[in-house]
Amino acid sequence: MTGQKTYTGIFIVAMLALVCFANTLGGKFVYDDEFFVVNNTAIRDLRNAPAFFTDGNTAVKGGSIEGDVYRPLTTLSYSIDYFLWKLNPAGYHLTNLLFHIMNSVLLLLVINILTGNLTLSLLTALFFAAHPIQTDAITWISGRGNALFLFFYLGAFYLFIRCFGQDKKNTGKLYALSVICGALAMLSKEMAATLPIILLAYLVYFRNEQKLCWFKKLAYTMPFFMIDALYILARSAVLGKVSQRAFWGGSLYTTFLTMSKVFVVYLKLLLAPLKLCGDYVYPVAESIAEPGVLASLAILALLLVAAVKTYRTNKLVSFSIAWFFITLLPVSNIIPLKILVAERFLYLPSIGFCLALAWAVTEAFRRVKGAEANSAGLSKTRIFIAVLILVFYSGRTIIRNNDWKDDFTFWTSVIKVCPVNPKAHNNLGTHYSDLGQQENSEKEYRTAVQLSPNYVTPHFNLAGLYMRRQMYAEALQELETVLRLRPEFPGARQHYDEVARYMERKGIRP
Repeated sequence: MTGQKTYTGIFIVAMLALVCFANTLGGKFVYDDEFFVVNNTAIRDLRNAPAFFTDGNTAVKGGSIEGDVYRPLTTLSYSIDYFLWKLNPAGYHLTNLLFHIMNSVLLLLVINILTGNLTLSLLTALFFAAHPIQTDAITWISGRGNALFLFFYLGAFYLFIRCFGQDKKNTGKLYALSVICGALAMLSKEMAATLPIILLAYLVYFRNEQKLCWFKKLAYTMPFFMIDALYILARSAVLGKVSQRAFWGGSLYTTFLTMSKVFVVYLKLLLAPLKLCGDYVYPVAESIAEPGVLASLAILALLLVAAVKTYRTNKLVSFSIAWFFITLLPVSNIIPLKILVAERFLYLPSIGFCLALAWAVTEAFRRVKGAEANSAGLSKTRIFIAVLILVFYSGRTIIRNNDWKDDFTFWTSVIKVCPVNPKAHNNLGTHYSDLGQQENSEKEYRTAVQLSPNYVTPHFNLAGLYMRRQMYAEALQELETVLRLRPEFPGARQHYDEVARYMERKGIRP
């Protein structure tokens, strides 16, 4: 794609991304934005930038993931935003939107240099730009790490591919820039760890005609593997750990069974992004004999077989499938995370899906009998299918963005899709409490406790609600529950002693 066609393709992709996400600019800070941005005093001074790389307490202030995150470049991006916008959420949303536009354009360039097919490249980028699954990464300010790392990830991939082009004079510079982009991607988010595997897959799939032996292929990608190793060492040194928790279900085996089901959930979300949720509750699988596990393993096995079978006959489809599986590895809980399912984890893997979908659309009806005699009509049919998909994606994305407008719309949308989510009910209760709607607040806190009796936060919030309503016996009971479940819970002991002393002075019986 050269000259005018390049600019036309870039313009179309950029405009679609802008149209799909322009209504995010009016959104407020939502969910973990409180911890990454609003309450994070470290980002309020750019002179703290060196500490983002050495201090594990600068990325997040509060919340369940405090001390678990090491993404210094992402934290730096928030600091730059604060310098420009202070706490105006529109500026932070604008940054996310700009990165999504750039990522969509970069994807267009990457697929084009990979395949030399303008139509395929354009469709892949358009599907990616408009897909509703991207809202979790783009509409949510705290999803910034996904947009930022993908920018450098695709940049590294594009530069790496160009190293094998016709411009032999600049190969060294291009390779060096690719390695630098790879390092910047890793410092933005851990999901960039798959870059060396993707680069190796590229050499296997698309550069075998150059007769590169495995030693040379590994040599080309070795600096990127070294970046991964150095990042793990740095993260371990700064945070004092690698994983965020123990294995789900207590073992690698139960984690594997659970993640097999999660991978199929991801496929369903990509294929039919109808019911989207910003915070999933997902059951841990206990046995391989569970019907859901068996069905998921069968589906994944079929996909892997398809990838192997099509390696020689259709490398693009095979590479698309490989891309999906490879790029999900960092969030497959091999190294346990506190989250099982999250739509933002699909920002990178969705590229494989979008590439396969674009191939399917461009190849639609191509082999139908009589295709040569009616090529113009078939072309119109393919265009109609592509437009239909893009209209659906765009409309669904624009509507989905409204779910992230503020905390109330967000948690209400979560409960609508996942009514058994105790965190959603607790946080909605807090929203009602801030509005002074005590009855609604108590109802949501009680629902959260019923769904998860050992969930400490709604018990503590109920205690605070009862204290404000001068229901001291009830407040003391909730605080006793908190101290029984988590004696170290911040503020619980202090509030308990204060309520107990007050009740003693006033002669109130527990």
